[in-house]
Amino acid sequence: MNTLHKPYKYIDTDKALADLNELMLTTGRIAIDIEADSLHHYYEKVCLIQFTIKNKNFIVDPLAKLDLTSFLNILASKPLILHDAGYDLRMLRSSFGFITESDIFDTMLAAQLLGYERLGLVALIQELCDISLSKQDQKSNWSKRPLTLDQLQYASDDTFYLHELADILRGKLKKLNRLHWHEQACKKMISSAAMEKPPVDPDTVWRIKGSSHLDHFQLTILRAVWHWRDQQARAADLPPFKIMGNQTIMKIIMFASQNPQAPLSEGPNLPRSCSGKRLRLLNRSIKGALNTPPSKYVVSKVRKKAKRSLPDTQAIAESIHAGCQKIAEKLDVTPQIIATRAMIADVANYRPKTIEEIVECSNMMLWQAEIMFPVIEKALEKHQKQ
Repeated sequence: MNTLHKPYKYIDTDKALADLNELMLTTGRIAIDIEADSLHHYYEKVCLIQFTIKNKNFIVDPLAKLDLTSFLNILASKPLILHDAGYDLRMLRSSFGFITESDIFDTMLAAQLLGYERLGLVALIQELCDISLSKQDQKSNWSKRPLTLDQLQYASDDTFYLHELADILRGKLKKLNRLHWHEQACKKMISSAAMEKPPVDPDTVWRIKGSSHLDHFQLTILRAVWHWRDQQARAADLPPFKIMGNQTIMKIIMFASQNPQAPLSEGPNLPRSCSGKRLRLLNRSIKGALNTPPSKYVVSKVRKKAKRSLPDTQAIAESIHAGCQKIAEKLDVTPQIIATRAMIADVANYRPKTIEEIVECSNMMLWQAEIMFPVIEKALEKHQKQ
């Protein structure tokens, strides 16, 4: 099994970047990956952009105060190969306003459409290219400078084999007549990554997993503790989970609501970093929540009014889902690849009569609607006769 590392060129000056731009103008497909710092900072950003062109590896350092304007414009015009492109495209957009103007080939999407179970880049390269790559620096702090040689080698290796992997997967997709599935999925991903994020709802942003079971009093404490954590994370430029995990927050909520007079020191174990001023501010936040008059308690989240459901909607959905499972088994993919539960629910409720109507009401891609049309048509006809 081959584990040979490939050389790379580290780009951290405007002169080196200008030379790279000239080379990029003469190339076709570019295999690209990024490294971000979401595991280490509150304000996440792209810290490295690594790519391979003409069997040569390059690592561009955006933190080296480079003028990336021309580089990003050229990159946007080139067909790109990525693994799990949705994350990379969203991060490039949020950090630099980058939106690709060409096609992409997502190797993870391709693997999903081919029915592979292990979808990680390292696993796919090992299985299909017989190359063993290291995961050692996967969770590195990519914003820290200088970077180690091991970090740079890890980043460089990530893209070198993407061309080969993409060619293998493309060939398999073509053989199974699924290449157009992949093309549609990639276009949908590009559109999704280019969309503006909806504004944050201040009444939902602090509701963590498990909070739907809390009463009004407990929700009031939760809101106070969540905002305390968010303020501490912002001030320290750390991801919120490094200040306090959600499980600890839920334990604090239960303790404080059941023991409103007891000091927090008698409650659940707190992170070591929760001391001094940080702990005093937490106690103040909890005390303020405990002293909130009942008329000011947080109200339970108002559930969105359910869509009007026609008779037999659930039965139709189950019938369609059963058909979807049979198709998935025949194609050797997971049912969610063919149609999600949400898509099926929309179809069952809206009762579309054509492929175009299926796409419109459920947000399926055209290839999904075409595959599912006979199943949907049969399910609707069956229940109309009953």
